[in-house]
Order: sequence, then C-alpha cells, then structure tokens
Amino acid sequence: MLAGCAKTRDEIVELAGLLLGELLRVLPLGWRLYRVRGASMEPTLHSGDWVLARTASFEPAVGDLVVASDPGQPSRILVKRVRSMGDTTVALASDNPFEGRDSRHFGSVGKSELLGRVIRFGPRLERKWT
Repeated sequence: MLAGCAKTRDEIVELAGLLLGELLRVLPLGWRLYRVRGASMEPTLHSGDWVLARTASFEPAVGDLVVASDPGQPSRILVKRVRSMGDTTVALASDNPFEGRDSRHFGSVGKSELLGRVIRFGPRLERKWT
C-alpha cells in the first residue's frame, strides 16, 4: 500500500463511509445523511450517531423518526419521533422528554415542513446499521 493511504480494513471502510456520507449530503438523490447532536432522542439515538433519511416521496406514520427544521431556528435541524398526526400536521416528540425542543415548545408542524423520514441509524459509519 502507498505511504499515507489507509492501512487497515477499518480505515478503508470508515473512509468509504465518510465519502458516501458527503455524496448523500450534496447530491439530490432522495437520501440525506445527518449527524445527531445532543441527548433529546436518547436512548434511541445518541450524540454522534448518524441517521440516513429518505427525503423524496415519503409518508410519515406515528412512531416514525423524522427530520425537520426547528420552527424557532430554521437553520437548526431536528430529529424527532412523530407523536400524532392530523390531516396536514404532525406533532413531534423527543424520546428524552427532559432534553431538547419538540412540539411541546413549538406546536405541531406542517407535513410539508418535514425534511425526511429516518430509515437507518447507527453510531458509526463502518458498523452495521440498525
């Protein structure tokens, strides 16, 4: 192997995962990779976990994990669980009610404001996804 190149299988897999993550982040393929920050979704998700979200042609259901913009801070992205649904709105909840912002703070959001439905998540890119 060349000097300075990845030397172990783990390094190669991690590099491939990071490259795939960047491609999913910038290409409009209907999928997007997000990194979790904070404790609001513990015990399901932990700070540093990755989530893969379907951003095209998705229909949320009660219990699904979804990605949405924070209504109070639109540049901030939230990962939340759908608590309840109306015809055009959804109520979002944190798995950890003592952390983070959810519909208790900002009310229900329009379904059209959801950015994606989480389809896979995991702590590290090179490990098996749950």
